[in-house]
Amino acid sequence: MTEQGPNLQQQMQQQATQQTQDFYAQSIGSLRSQIQGYRSQLEQYSQQVPEGDAQAQIQEMIDSYMELEGSMDQAAQDAGVEDAMNQAAQDTSQQIM
Repeated sequence: MTEQGPNLQQQMQQQATQQTQDFYAQSIGSLRSQIQGYRSQLEQYSQQVPEGDAQAQIQEMIDSYMELEGSMDQAAQDAGVEDAMNQAAQDTSQQIM
């Protein structure tokens, strides 16, 4: 076997890994942007209802969205795709507007 064989295989593996990371960053960024939008809507609803049980329930929902965002941030950081995720989130939010 020539040396070109293992090098080609290594290049293909690197390309597949990069494509997978790109897909992951894009998908998690898009989801993160949507979650931020939903959280923002809940925050608006929270301001419209009188203080009490309803507002407390809405705040719990807001908190759960914030936890999801934090988990996504951590997952992106762990995978080394935080910048790409942030860019994808920004691109998605611009498309939504």
